[in-house]
Amino acid sequence: ENQDLEAELAGSRNENQDLEAELAGSRKENQASLQASLADRDGLRLELEASRREAAEAVLEHVEAQRHRQLEVERADRRLKDLEAELAGSRNESQASLQASLVDRDGLRMELEASRQEAAEAVL
Repeated sequence: ENQDLEAELAGSRNENQDLEAELAGSRKENQASLQASLADRDGLRLELEASRREAAEAVLEHVEAQRHRQLEVERADRRLKDLEAELAGSRNESQASLQASLVDRDGLRMELEASRQEAAEAVL
């Protein structure tokens, strides 16, 4: 009977190790996803800043064609708003992904703890 309990305990330990490995993998995936989202956000921010500089330079360099350039600035502003909305969406997606992975991690932790308790009760 003790051997059966020890075998069950060893199985629970293996299962716990598998869950811990899965949790670690999930953390790495979430970190990679977060880093990619941050890189996307930074790229969008640079693109946004470059677009603003281009619009300002165009207005200063072409004062005689101000009316025509004003239309270009308005188009650039619409693009900037689109980029800002895209950036906000990227942030929201990244946050949602992070929250989901935290929930997954917490669920795995609870499963791991329950498994440990079951193993401990089985040993007792």
